[in-house]
Amino acid sequence: MSGRNRRGAAVFTSVLAVVGGGCASSQVGDSGRDVDAAAIEIGEWEIQSVPIPALSRLEPSVQDQVRERYAALEALEEKTTSLNTSATQLAHAHGDVGLILMATGLYGGAETSLRNAQALAPTEPRWPYYLGQLHLTSGDRAGAPEFFERALELRPTDLPTIVAL
Repeated sequence: MSGRNRRGAAVFTSVLAVVGGGCASSQVGDSGRDVDAAAIEIGEWEIQSVPIPALSRLEPSVQDQVRERYAALEALEEKTTSLNTSATQLAHAHGDVGLILMATGLYGGAETSLRNAQALAPTEPRWPYYLGQLHLTSGDRAGAPEFFERALELRPTDLPTIVAL
């Protein structure tokens, strides 16, 4: 790996560590219901597909990581038509795509993916927390509090969320 690729991978890993530091996974269980990914509508948000963005500006190692997350999501979505895939599993796959897009600065796709995750697992505090962080990171400070407030409703003692608010 060249010095430039190592540097890009190190920066990327650092960003993921910072982003992943807040709001640990809750222990709230899944409803166990089957999910039809193409026709999910929860609350005001309808699950949307997130096309893979242009990755040419990213380091090759980061491009590979983005493609891997998309492939995992795609494979899970294909399973939803034939197997019992839980909403929580699908939420995690959407969330993984959202986090990697957020870390690479591809904020539009990141928001869609994280909103999908939040809609699929509405009792999981990490998704509104990450949406709040996304708004802060992208410069939308006014849009962040509603997501942090939702995360705090779900986990009232979460210190990173309290600090963010």
